[in-house]
Amino acid sequence: MPLFEEAKALGDSEARFLGLLPHAAWADYAQRGQILVAVDPNPRGPNGQGKLAGYVAFRLPRQEVAVAHLVIHPDFRGRGIARLLVEELRHRYPERRGLALNCRRDFPASKMWPVLGFVSTGERPGRGQGGLPLTRWWLDNGHPDLLTWNGPSDSLLSIVIDTNVFIDIHAGADGEISDRTREVLDSLGDRIEVLVSPELLNEIERIDDAEKRRSLRGAAQAYSRLVAPPDEIRRLEGEIVSALSKKPGRIQDRSDILHIAHAAAVGVRVVVTRDRPALNKLAEIVGDKCGVLLTTPSNVVALVDELENESAYAPVVFMRTDYQLNEIDSGSVQMLRGFLSTGTGEKLAAFERETEFLAAAKPRSRRVVCLSPTGEPIALVGLDYSGSTINVRLARMCRTPIAISLAAQMTEYVRQVAASLNCSLVKVTDSHLHSTLRDAFIADGYAVGNSSELLGLVLPTVAPRTEAVDAISEVLAAAGEAERLVLRSLVQEESFHTPSGAMRAEHVLRPFRLTDAPLPTWLIPIKPQFAADLFGWPEQLFNRPSSLGMSREHVYYKARSAGESAPGRTLWYVSGYGHQQIIACSGLVDVVDGEPDVLYRRFQRLGVYTRSQVRATAGSRQRVRALHVTDTEIFPYPVTLSRLKRLGHQHGQNVQLVSSTRMIAGLAGELLREGRLGGV
Repeated sequence: MPLFEEAKALGDSEARFLGLLPHAAWADYAQRGQILVAVDPNPRGPNGQGKLAGYVAFRLPRQEVAVAHLVIHPDFRGRGIARLLVEELRHRYPERRGLALNCRRDFPASKMWPVLGFVSTGERPGRGQGGLPLTRWWLDNGHPDLLTWNGPSDSLLSIVIDTNVFIDIHAGADGEISDRTREVLDSLGDRIEVLVSPELLNEIERIDDAEKRRSLRGAAQAYSRLVAPPDEIRRLEGEIVSALSKKPGRIQDRSDILHIAHAAAVGVRVVVTRDRPALNKLAEIVGDKCGVLLTTPSNVVALVDELENESAYAPVVFMRTDYQLNEIDSGSVQMLRGFLSTGTGEKLAAFERETEFLAAAKPRSRRVVCLSPTGEPIALVGLDYSGSTINVRLARMCRTPIAISLAAQMTEYVRQVAASLNCSLVKVTDSHLHSTLRDAFIADGYAVGNSSELLGLVLPTVAPRTEAVDAISEVLAAAGEAERLVLRSLVQEESFHTPSGAMRAEHVLRPFRLTDAPLPTWLIPIKPQFAADLFGWPEQLFNRPSSLGMSREHVYYKARSAGESAPGRTLWYVSGYGHQQIIACSGLVDVVDGEPDVLYRRFQRLGVYTRSQVRATAGSRQRVRALHVTDTEIFPYPVTLSRLKRLGHQHGQNVQLVSSTRMIAGLAGELLREGRLGGV
């Protein structure tokens, strides 16, 4: 038995690590067929037998394979012989639960077992002098048992946490990062199912502190076991590694990949880490290769909100143009980095803290990005809200031809969110606020407060002056003293009594409307095709031109004067069969008369008429009137023609719809209230 003798001699040569096995024990292993050898395929010697490359001696207790020796001849080390022997052993006994062995922590082989797919499951004192600890290593064959995770739940989001997150939860020091991790995951309560991969045990094994190892292993036992075929784990690991530009050099890098491979193998699609290098290097690759989202603890909150409120994350056609406004979902976080303000000295770590704060604040936060028609992110707004206050923490833009119009629309978006949430105070606190957006906020009626923050008021009220004054006083009373002084500068109550003052108040406090304002209000008939291009109503099969849709200002041409004057308001009545209703209100900022070609050139970017249409409108007189409007509000409750006539009769006005008609004050206020609130 030359191979038996070679194996025995090889084992005796490693007695300092294995101990000296008696000859009777060797004979027993051989008799039972429990020595597996690897032989060099190149023959040598007179009998044509190859040289022994290595062997594994094993026992078969209970439902496992117990490895007693695994030894590779020095001439064959580093060639994958150990893996071949382990895999052969697995394939010969596939019905067994797995392979088990014990190895001292200080022996060189202890670093080999994780590479072969084993995980550390515990340790006990050794029998040798000094009782140095023996680590128990286990390679699972993928058979489920009562402790095995039984798959995703229909009602919970399943996530695998890596070791740094696990330690934050179970042994984290009292620091900001650990506290934040625990706070975020605790806040999700029974909305998530937290799992750990077997690789966690190997990372625990590498901790030097024995008591900490014991404590963390105990904590890990409370989690369900993730069980997957080792071959599948290796396949997924290989796919990830092959996509990397550089092969992982550190054992920690391999552990990062194995957490993901284990998760993907059992169908968990979210792995949570706070390891920034791993996120930067692996997130995109594992998304493509494994369908796994690698994300931070804070972004898990956003992900849960995304799953529970799926419709809120659907892309929205922005202002019925080819631009889209999207709530940032868990898979789109990487696009945010394009909004890092390096030109103002912003650091990536600080920027990511803000984005993660907003993610963790869900559902009381928004992270919205505007995408260009080609899908490029060009604007970002991140805000959170508490009580009656919205805090705009991020307001960023990229270079774009429509920068000024886009900035105005993003400030309008903030105002709309505030109104929908009944928030009356908006604070813009982004210390790296894009300059174009800063100008847009100020033009929108914001004032500069302490520390250069911007403060704005939002009053979603349709009311007469007395009620409006009370509402403003209530908002100011709830603000801090320093804020109150700044906010008082935005609007003066006495200004409600003049047309220009009332116009400014409605602009600064939007969507506020003053029902008894001294503002002339004109009912303007408009054809459906022009209403669709100017205001996006009624909806059309194709989106309207982006230059019009993204603008907050518009121009409408008419043939002759009907007495319109600015400042004032326009109520837009869409004529034609199937429409015949008041659909919107705008602020009338200017009324200009002139030759058609002159006005066309002046207002070309704001109007929907072609040059020939402007000329046709002018007629033989060759004079045309341009109504320059802004702050258009599309009514949630359009006022029908029949309702308009009834209200006109009640207020003593016979409404004519042939041309512009000035509404008497009481009727104008009633129409504003009905358009906003309905027939209440």
